[in-house]
Amino acid sequence: MVEKVFANWIHTTLEVYVDDMLVKSKKVEDHVDHLREIFEQMRQFNIKINPEKCIFGVASGKFLGYIVSKEGIEVDPEKVQVVHDMPLPTTVKDIKYEILSSPKSQVIADFLAEFSLEEDASVEEIMDRRWEILVDGSSNGEGNGVGIVFISPAGPRMACSFRLEFASTNNETEYEAVVHALRLAIEMKLDNVRITSDSQLVILQIEGTYNTNEPSLQKYNKLFAQLSSQIPKIN
Repeated sequence: MVEKVFANWIHTTLEVYVDDMLVKSKKVEDHVDHLREIFEQMRQFNIKINPEKCIFGVASGKFLGYIVSKEGIEVDPEKVQVVHDMPLPTTVKDIKYEILSSPKSQVIADFLAEFSLEEDASVEEIMDRRWEILVDGSSNGEGNGVGIVFISPAGPRMACSFRLEFASTNNETEYEAVVHALRLAIEMKLDNVRITSDSQLVILQIEGTYNTNEPSLQKYNKLFAQLSSQIPKIN
């Protein structure tokens, strides 16, 4: 619902994740107007907020585990330190244990459960070889959604799909499929992947063969670059 209510502002002056909202402005003098637009929309749909959790007029701040500022989006140093302090997993069993401790990663845990490998199999044997990732975005009168298929080097496949709760064009939906796939690959700690999409436009824009002129697609292209930089080998 939130995505539909604020569809005109999301990814431009507003970022939304479940019940967290961030109003952003490139210029200080525009910020009050941007806030006014969001508040007017909230009033129209009778959306309430908790004043104690609101912070206004800050140059930077934490949002969903990241530091957001005029310089861009950076990982929260505290989160990075936690990762550095974690012992490195060495077997499939270790990976399963770490993933199961995170509710958001249940889909990955289910995938690993399908492996025919022994529990003490080397992580490097699984993660270092190339994974194939097939993505597809679909837009129709009933809504928008993305489908993703992970194919492991050993053969097993994991298929997952997501329904987008906001309006998007066909090309934006195709980009959403790629972005979701990258985020899953990063969470799975994959080191070598190849992404295949049926959208030649998206692939050629990502490769730099085609220019990305639409502002919304430029943002997706930039997000792709940020995410793909976290995977050592990707094509």
